Amino acid sequence: MKNIFIIGLTALTLAFSLQPSALGALPTFKTLTATSGTIAAPATVTFPADPNSQIRVILASYTTRTNNSTLSFQSGEAAFYQTITNATASSITNFIDHTNGLLATRTMILTHSGTLYTNQLASYGNYSGTNSVTGGVTNACFIVLGTGGWGVASSVGDDIQQMSTATTIPAPATSNGTDLNGLATGDALYVGNYGRHVMVTLTPCLTQNALNSVSVHYDSQSQ
Repeated sequence: MKNIFIIGLTALTLAFSLQPSALGALPTFKTLTATSGTIAAPATVTFPADPNSQIRVILASYTTRTNNSTLSFQSGEAAFYQTITNATASSITNFIDHTNGLLATRTMILTHSGTLYTNQLASYGNYSGTNSVTGGVTNACFIVLGTGGWGVASSVGDDIQQMSTATTIPAPATSNGTDLNGLATGDALYVGNYGRHVMVTLTPCLTQNALNSVSVHYDSQSQ
């Protein structure tokens, strides 16, 4: 009986000793801030996708000066990748693997060397023949971005995600021109698409605003 107890205790001890390293491999909580929102660029944070997880927003602490502000949530939808390195970092025309699911005016996010770069989709299409611009590739699909392009020299194979339309919840100040620190919490303020980015924006901005703290949980299938 004593031997059985000792074996059981040893097994239990071994299980607990292995648990931290196992959990350490899983994405869990992440917090981002954006403290200098302006009229032209309201406070925004973007949580990078994990291919094996779903991002769930659980807290948003904010500062606003307008009585009609909202917390706006977007998640990646259609996925693409860069097929030809852009001519310059500011090139607005960029070549991708396909155009299925693209919608003009949507937010597009490029992942290059672990950093996210954002711009708006102006239009898209494809060259029907060989063109020097495409590096000799025929029938090349392309997207046209807003001014400044990606802002980085992209690489072939860089991930590109088109973001969804916004889901919003109220986040108002008591009156225009008065700073208000607000807090929204919940088990799931917003749940993104599996394996996709999540973007949170405090909008509109009267003069300045901030996302003091936005926290999410990465829900893995193994958790």
